[in-house]
Amino acid sequence: MASTKRTVLTSLAIDAPPAKVWDTLGDSASWDRWNPMFGGFSGPFRVGAQLDFQVALGIGKVPLAVEVVRADGEELRWKGPRSALQKPLAGADHYFRLEPLDGGARTRLVHGESFSGALLAVLWPHMRKMLPKAYDRVNEALKREVEG
Repeated sequence: MASTKRTVLTSLAIDAPPAKVWDTLGDSASWDRWNPMFGGFSGPFRVGAQLDFQVALGIGKVPLAVEVVRADGEELRWKGPRSALQKPLAGADHYFRLEPLDGGARTRLVHGESFSGALLAVLWPHMRKMLPKAYDRVNEALKREVEG
């Protein structure tokens, strides 16, 4: 069976420069305080870091194991799962990209994820309804945290 990719994409303007948004977004230890979906990171965001964390999906908290592939002040990106046995079943590429607006005085947060794997055909109908709303909640929480 061929694997099809599906994507969730959200965005939001934040009234702060990208560097200030990154101060919060790039600090994995602060996520438990402000983030309603992701938390309990096992370490800092740095390229090559293999992190374990939890995602709240309405059915409870689901453990995830990912590898950080970008963390540079412009984008935070991780891919998972780390397990070679799980990747063909359900793979994900999750990202938060910071784009300067108004000459750098404000920031557009682009928050998305691409999914692949054999289980996608079964899971996607539920995911496409649930995830955009969940990502919007994360985006709004980051905005509130940064704008204070």
